[in-house]
Amino acid sequence: GGGIGRHKGLKIPRRKLRAGSSPAPGTINMSIENIDNRDLDEINLKFISNMIQENIKFVAIFTLLSTIISIFVALSIQNIFKSEALLTVSSSSESDKASLSSSYGGIASLAGISLDTGSTDKAYLAMSIIESREFLEHLSKFRDVLPNLIAAESYDPSSKKIIYDESLYDFKNDQWVREVSPPKRIIPSHLEAHRYYSEIVEVTRDRSSGFINISVSHLSPLFAKEFLDLIIRELNFLAREIDRKESEDALEFLNQQLSKTSQLDVK
Repeated sequence: GGGIGRHKGLKIPRRKLRAGSSPAPGTINMSIENIDNRDLDEINLKFISNMIQENIKFVAIFTLLSTIISIFVALSIQNIFKSEALLTVSSSSESDKASLSSSYGGIASLAGISLDTGSTDKAYLAMSIIESREFLEHLSKFRDVLPNLIAAESYDPSSKKIIYDESLYDFKNDQWVREVSPPKRIIPSHLEAHRYYSEIVEVTRDRSSGFINISVSHLSPLFAKEFLDLIIRELNFLAREIDRKESEDALEFLNQQLSKTSQLDVK
């Protein structure tokens, strides 16, 4: 008839979509985000790289200065050598007192006199002597003690000699040349020298053993050893003198008491 009929020979292709073949929601957005993150990473890396390139000179200069300062500090620090000795108090003085007691104890007891042979704290006495200004005054009479305490500037290991501060002490002429203001004197006093002495000489005592540890620290290992030997030698000398004086005083006291007792018997 006059109606329009369907054209059988013409086929309109249709897009066939299978289940799951259509893009899931958000897939396109996720790919965009991934692209953005990679771009940001590249930007960050470029920024860091540019910062390093711009500041590489500063970093290099800072590192160089740190290295120079470290080397300077290491070279400026002097080597300090320590010499140590362990001392024990000799009982010779006690034997002397025991001998005195055995010789005169019988007579003294008859006269009613007691000879005290009890021991005193010899270790404490030895430490007090070493640390005293009077002992340093005695030590300073030996050559080069004061210059080595106060004016030593460095030590030459090749020549094994001490180098002195020329503004303080003229080693060639053995003369103090330092400029000081009163009350200090050109030649250091024993009070001033004792401060330097206390910094390098250390004396301690082990209470359990009773031993005395003495150490001397100095730029020169030779002076540290020699000064330690000098301290020990002179300490022994003074200790013997003290013991001798105590024995003489004890004997003199005994004779005086015996004389008084004899006079009382006569009366």
